[in-house]
Amino acid sequence: MAMINMKSKPEMEEMPGEMEGDAPEYPYGLCLHLGTDELEKLNITTLPEVGSTMMLHANVYVKSTSSYGTQGGGKDIKVDLQITDMEILPAEGKSDNTTMAAMLYGPQVTSNGG
Repeated sequence: MAMINMKSKPEMEEMPGEMEGDAPEYPYGLCLHLGTDELEKLNITTLPEVGSTMMLHANVYVKSTSSYGTQGGGKDIKVDLQITDMEILPAEGKSDNTTMAAMLYGPQVTSNGG
């Protein structure tokens, strides 16, 4: 499955003192904060360079869902996901489908037809 870029349009509200370039490119809820304890659990001992890319592989459970109508007749839906297990890998060399399938589903066992 192809990855979807979650970049959002900046809010149109004017905030006093806020410059146009200060607006976040991605929604707040998509940002993870990993502190010392989490980095140690993930065996990350050297901080990656700012701007570098990494692969996040995670198990999540659905914590809550909601659906409600809005004044304009629209519908708003939300899902809260709790990360329970995760792994972070360098992005390099992880883009081919065979590697991705192995990461998601484990090593494939082939049958010899017998």
